[in-house]
Formats: sequence, C-alpha cells, structure tokens
Amino acid sequence: MRDRINANDIANSVMMLRSAFKGTIVIVEGSTDSRLYGKFLDEENTETVIAHCRQNVYNSVKEVSKRRGDERLIGIIDSDLDHMNGIKRSPPLFQTDARDSEGMLFLSKAFDDVLFEYADKERLDDFRRRHGNPKDAIYSACYPIGILMMISSRDGLNLSFKDLVFEHFLDRRSLKCDIRRMCEHILDRSNGAWISLSKLVGLVFDEPKMDPVIVCRGHDIADVFAFALREIFGGYNARTINGYQVAGAMRIAYDREDFDKTVLYATSDAWASGKDMPLWDKSGIVRS
Repeated sequence: MRDRINANDIANSVMMLRSAFKGTIVIVEGSTDSRLYGKFLDEENTETVIAHCRQNVYNSVKEVSKRRGDERLIGIIDSDLDHMNGIKRSPPLFQTDARDSEGMLFLSKAFDDVLFEYADKERLDDFRRRHGNPKDAIYSACYPIGILMMISSRDGLNLSFKDLVFEHFLDRRSLKCDIRRMCEHILDRSNGAWISLSKLVGLVFDEPKMDPVIVCRGHDIADVFAFALREIFGGYNARTINGYQVAGAMRIAYDREDFDKTVLYATSDAWASGKDMPLWDKSGIVRS
C-alpha cells in the first residue's frame, strides 16, 4: 500500500493539515525518522508528515512550497549518494550529515552508550588489542558495500543490496570484509546484473577513497554492529540482538547534545529562525 503513495498524496495531506494548523510542517522519509527528529521538535508548534520514501519528501516539498505557495514547511532527507556525488540541497530541504539518519546516530556518543550496554568488557578489550577501534572496524566492514552501491547507481548495474547476509563475507574475529565474497554474494542476489565477478571486484578496489561517514549506509552499520555484538564482543544480553534493535537503542540514546552538534540542526535552525518559523524545541527538554 505504501508503494502506491506518491508525492501528490503527501502534498494533499499537508494541505489538509494546513487548513487546521498554522505552525511548521516537517516532512520526513519514514516512521523512524519521525521518532528521531520528534524528540527535538517544538511539540506545540510543529507537525510531522511521513512521506514513506526519500523522493516523496523531495517532490512534495517542491509541490507544496513552490506550486501551492506554502512556505511554512521543511523536508528532511537522508543524504544517500548526494555527498558522494557532490550534490547539495537547498532550503526548505535539509539533509543528514552522514549518509542517513542511522549513520548520524553512529557518529554520536549514542554508539558508545549502546556498546557499554551490550558489550562484554573482556571480549571488547581483546578485540581492541587485536583489531583496533570497534567503530573503525564497523566502518571498514560497511565501506565496500557503500562504494558498490554508488558504483551500481552510477553504472546502472541493477545490483540488489536488500537483506544481505553478513556472515557470508565478514570475518567472525576481526570484522574484516572479504570484498570478493561480498561481491559474489551481492551478484548472486541480483537478478539481471550483467557484470562479471572479477570486473566488479576491480571496480570496488579502483574507486578513490572517500570519507566512510558519507559512504556507509546506516542500515549496514546497525546490522554489522549487531553481528559484532553477537559473534565477537557482546555480552550475554546481546546473543540474539539484531540490527533493528541496535538502531532503536541508538535512537533512544541519541540526545539533544548530539543533535545540536549536527550541520542538519545548525542549518535548519538558522533558516527557520530567519523566517520566524518555530522548529526545534528550545526548552532543553528531550521527549523520549
């Protein structure tokens, strides 16, 4: 049903809401984004609309603000491939600092809070001695996937990155990604992909290095973090943890101090303040 919802549907919902609400309308991609940003929004003077996908946010903001003349709204989208492609969005559209909102959580001390809750200290210390910082290891594991996603989009390879099984290509001791096995796994799951395995592996290795913050997909980060907790350095309470639970725990741990440090907050707050639009809560109280 959600697949059938388009930007016009979202724009119409916004205009219906506008008939009874005079504050700021915030259009976001999904329900988890609504829960995350809703912790920091001005509760009395903002309303959130879920657009169900990134393109719907972009198109509905354009429709409502430019064609229907309602300027008291903003859209928040995941940066996705924008940072890698050098694309910058302009107000009233704002994008995450990292590749997506989950990646933004991983940048913050919410990662450390979740690690403290679920990791076994001795096993974690042993991992650090042998393989270094766990956050860096998770980034390194996810990095080739993000690069391959960019290559697939750029070159029209039609690769599928849905429901990856990380056990097929991540080392259970170091988290190191076997790039050849990763490419093979993704090719096996991609109907209609026309490229050879050796060619695909070469493309990944040949791609210039980029900042993992803008490359790594948050969904992969959460899944690899969960994998590491289950298989390598987690405590008894992490034996069955999954990526959705890890992402949820990071959202809960993510606080106003974390959010205030983001470019997303700084740019959207400055723009809204310049238009005398309520947006972010200034009371210092964070809703859970």
